[in-house]
Amino acid sequence: MNHRLATLLSQEDVSTAATKTIDLDVSTPISRINIVYRVTNANQTMIAHPAKCLTKVEIVDGSEVVYSTDGMALRAAAFYGTGKEPVDILDYNTSSECYFQANFNFGRWLYDPILALDPTKFKNLQLKITQNKALGGSTPSSATLAVFADIFDEKPVSPTGFLMTKEIYSYLPAASAHEYIDLPTDFPYRMIMTVGPSDTKMPMWRIDKVKLSEDFDKKLPIPTTDMLQLLHGIVSMYPQIMDHIIAQVATTETDVYMCAGYDCYAVGSPYGDTHGVIAFGNGAGGHIHAYAEAASTYWIHAGGWCPHNYVLLPICDINDIEDFYVVDHLKSLRLDLLAGSSPGTTDAVKVIIQQLRSY
Repeated sequence: MNHRLATLLSQEDVSTAATKTIDLDVSTPISRINIVYRVTNANQTMIAHPAKCLTKVEIVDGSEVVYSTDGMALRAAAFYGTGKEPVDILDYNTSSECYFQANFNFGRWLYDPILALDPTKFKNLQLKITQNKALGGSTPSSATLAVFADIFDEKPVSPTGFLMTKEIYSYLPAASAHEYIDLPTDFPYRMIMTVGPSDTKMPMWRIDKVKLSEDFDKKLPIPTTDMLQLLHGIVSMYPQIMDHIIAQVATTETDVYMCAGYDCYAVGSPYGDTHGVIAFGNGAGGHIHAYAEAASTYWIHAGGWCPHNYVLLPICDINDIEDFYVVDHLKSLRLDLLAGSSPGTTDAVKVIIQQLRSY
């Protein structure tokens, strides 16, 4: 067998908020790590997408942080890296489960023979997952966690490096204000993502313009560009994000949480015996308002773009290593984000990078 699925952590109860540490003592290269998280709802009042429950996911080697982000950004990076939405089943009903996966992709695709995480290249590699069930689902009463790894088995491979993803900056935007972020210039870039979750604001409402500058404007890989223009580029390159949701919808405004953050829409039909018309409006930032003719459980098909409200900035062909954005010759690499006139000041704007780290 060339490849196999290994269990790093069998499903266990994580109803208490805590950090789980798992030794990555696998002796063969890892192509992907899959976090499977489930919450059991105590009621039908939706709080947020369950991926919000993963507040921090890290891979560390002693004191060195090799990989660090949260559940939503991890899922967004997986989508942009592969063009496929990570699995989730969003059943927000009482006693039902909200289920999702968050994937660490160490290669350009599953079982990329060139890029994979090789634990033997490190001294004490560990996966750390910090979670709090109270942050997502419908007021969960319990939660479980399991972790699996897609690894190379009998197929001999010698990866030259792996993809390393990190959150490097987070801030609360001020209306129409610039934020200047100095980016690291140590490893080649495959991805730069920005914006981040917001229940009410699409990406272009939070960030109006983006600029990427080398050596204090000597060269502009991304000249000052409207976020909306960048979004149109994303729409042309990636498929829609689609969620299948089961939720209780009232005759008054009900917030329903989904993965897509931009140009959100939904259609629905009755799930049980009660029949009635359902309508939707004001979809933005990872949620949409629903209104039902009769309060009942509905099956909702929700779609849009930009997973968890993240936007991928255009810097390279993500599948061509030779085209990755090389920056080690630069003295300065700066991202300039100009906030919109009403960006929302309770949710952070984040900057996530994915780099090629060679062995």
